Amino acid sequence: MNVQQKVRELRARVERQSVNRFSHRRHDVEHLLETLEVFRNSCVQASSVSETVGQMPPAPNTRRARMGSFLIGIIQRALFWYTPQIVRFQTEAANALNTASRLLETMLQELSEQQHEIRVLRGELTRVRANGSQPLMLEVKPTERMHLRNGCNGAGNALLESFLFANYDRLRGPEAETARKLDSYWHAIQNLSVPDAPWLDLGCGRGEWLIAAGQREQSVIGVDSNSAAVTYCQEAGLCVAQQDALQYLQAARSESMAVITAFHVIEHCRAEDLLVLLRESVRVLKPGGLLIFETPDPANLIMASHLFWRDPSHRQPIPMSLLELMFEYFGLTIVERLRLNCPPLAERLPFHELDFIRQINGHLYGPQDYGLIGRR
Repeated sequence: MNVQQKVRELRARVERQSVNRFSHRRHDVEHLLETLEVFRNSCVQASSVSETVGQMPPAPNTRRARMGSFLIGIIQRALFWYTPQIVRFQTEAANALNTASRLLETMLQELSEQQHEIRVLRGELTRVRANGSQPLMLEVKPTERMHLRNGCNGAGNALLESFLFANYDRLRGPEAETARKLDSYWHAIQNLSVPDAPWLDLGCGRGEWLIAAGQREQSVIGVDSNSAAVTYCQEAGLCVAQQDALQYLQAARSESMAVITAFHVIEHCRAEDLLVLLRESVRVLKPGGLLIFETPDPANLIMASHLFWRDPSHRQPIPMSLLELMFEYFGLTIVERLRLNCPPLAERLPFHELDFIRQINGHLYGPQDYGLIGRR
């Protein structure tokens, strides 16, 4: 078996497929992620198997096992010249598989970056449409600076929205990965009785929740104030309205929605706006309806001190205990608490069996987000 030739064939096949298959359909990217995960697990298994070549398997302490061990020892000594060759071949094959796995990860990353660039260009196109015939470069006059900073100027607001959507797209990562993260909520919801009424997703972003709900035959409406996000969702055929989330809720009928969701929205709100948002959400929910919020978890110190501030529209992190109090203040019963998106175990400090190391790992490498589900 020519391992290098197989790797070259695999690379050529992936390169051909990346042009024809993954450039237009997002579910193909999700399939690639699943395939890559299976392939990575196979690489790990191959590496572990190669380490056991020439070693004695575990055996019970019986006469038959001792006799078998003695015979195997004789065979090993007779084939002492052949065993290293088997080990060397297994090691080379495992290394080749690991190289192929890294190659696929690199190509997938390049694909994600290309998709991100496409979304940035779409946002730029939205800005151009908003500006009409105005040039791409925004000329800021001294008297306009305050308006631009406050987001009151139309052209400046379009530029800000385009940038914020591009930044949101980069921070959230591939859509297939985000959709997988949302599975935790479906596992929680499927065990809860939900009224028969439409769903509402506030700050729908790229529409991953809308797509997942549609696949489960749920009627769901998306709302987002960002024109770039709304254009992106509408081009994907999703039902999305461009409006401020709070204004949309205030105009909605009482007890008209079964589920209201807001993923990474409340950290953008002032405290007084968040309280009004909660009050209006409870009013719009039907009795027995669910309110689902997800937000960064400041209990993770790296999130609270650094990662949170990569989005310039963030105002302040909200601890879970504070959000729980707000839910209960407006009469919601908390039915589920979700700790989400832990960093890889490889990033954690070693010697985790020590108490103080476990505490450090918990504060630095614990869940980066949390979700709260309340029932009216």
